Amino acid sequence: MLLNCASTTTAFESLAAAAGVPPHDVHTALTAIDWTDLEEHNDPERALPQLAAERLGRHLGGFSEVRYFHGTRTRDADSFRRHGLLPLGAALEGIWRELREIGADQLGDAEFETLRTEIEGNGGGDGGRLYRLKTPALQHHGPFAEYVREHFLHPQELSSHDYLRTPELVEDIAHAAEEMFDVDLLAAYTAATKPCIVAFDMPMDDDGPAIEATCWYLWAAARRELTRAACGGFDGQGVAVPPTAIRDVEIIDVPW
Repeated sequence: MLLNCASTTTAFESLAAAAGVPPHDVHTALTAIDWTDLEEHNDPERALPQLAAERLGRHLGGFSEVRYFHGTRTRDADSFRRHGLLPLGAALEGIWRELREIGADQLGDAEFETLRTEIEGNGGGDGGRLYRLKTPALQHHGPFAEYVREHFLHPQELSSHDYLRTPELVEDIAHAAEEMFDVDLLAAYTAATKPCIVAFDMPMDDDGPAIEATCWYLWAAARRELTRAACGGFDGQGVAVPPTAIRDVEIIDVPW
């Protein structure tokens, strides 16, 4: 059984299928819970799915798969269907190659070599520092994804990075290039790429965190809010998401 938070509709349908009740019953049970109900528990964040299940008189678990959402930019949306989602270590050479192609009218090959040498050495300012923080450490390699698709559309409300505007490592390299050569690689990259959300399905052994995030997503949405309690999702820990897991690559029209 698949848990899918592509929208509030699919999220309610997923929980309803798990509980064996109509989506309206899940909506009624969740939205009737208020903050005072949650504060009666030692851990209000974990109490929400428990309270919803109690009001339904049904179990909300039993999911074997979850649909995850990864926000990024791309020149070639079909590449995810060919190669899957790569972790940072496997994607690094491709990132540099793409920036060389996109920024060829701003920096020559020799300047790109100097840029990379400085960034991977001890230069490049704050962008270089952030690059050196991420690239050696497996904990930053991902690939990462969220349970909730909508989170990528409202990063400011969640105090998170805007991945549809620019991937973090591209931003780090571009900031270093601006400091060293006074060029705007970021603008060139943005012009050459499109924002997209990649959806993929993966099996899971413990559906508790995903159900908790789903309940908070729906509880907040009923109040026209977003909450960081619904954030979280997938960490590949340096292992790629295979092409067979990719379900959709959605080009997003972001009104910047």
